[in-house]
Amino acid sequence: MNETIPKKMVSNKIVIALGTACIILGAFLVAIYFTSTINDTINQKDSLIRDLNDTLNLLKYTVWVNNETVSQTAGNYTSWTFLDGVPAAGYFEVLTTSTTNNTYIEVIYNATVQIGFEEDHTYHYIGTPEAFAWYPYDYDHRINVPSFETVSVFPVLLAMGQLHSGTSFVEIRVGNTNTIDNATETVLVTYYY
Repeated sequence: MNETIPKKMVSNKIVIALGTACIILGAFLVAIYFTSTINDTINQKDSLIRDLNDTLNLLKYTVWVNNETVSQTAGNYTSWTFLDGVPAAGYFEVLTTSTTNNTYIEVIYNATVQIGFEEDHTYHYIGTPEAFAWYPYDYDHRINVPSFETVSVFPVLLAMGQLHSGTSFVEIRVGNTNTIDNATETVLVTYYY
């Protein structure tokens, strides 16, 4: 009494098993896809948080002038102008090495600052967000530096002028105040923000 299983039943069991395996495999692949997507989102969020913390702590920087050697005749200067202003408040670090004690570094920029008022320990901007009041702010500061290597630091506000007054720039000058002698300087300008 050997019972034989009909071929049709064997093939139905195989189809059911394969179908179940496909469903499980499909669910597994969907889970992997969503896990990968969630991990990518978390990684992007973590990267954004690191970037914001670096900005908050002024750890981000861009080299604007990279160890350029310049020479001036008596009473002249060399300048670098950046017409787009700066994307965030921060500071400039200017490292100079000069052949004379009569060298200066000057940083000039314009910025436009939103004007508001404080009421009940809360700061309010004047007007609607589309019509803020703006105050144009011009910065021009010169530091005399001796010969040898000198580091000078200049604060900088967010230059919003290109959005409101039509102009925005940062100019960095290195000059020679000698009345007769020429001067040579090596300049490194780094913008921290």
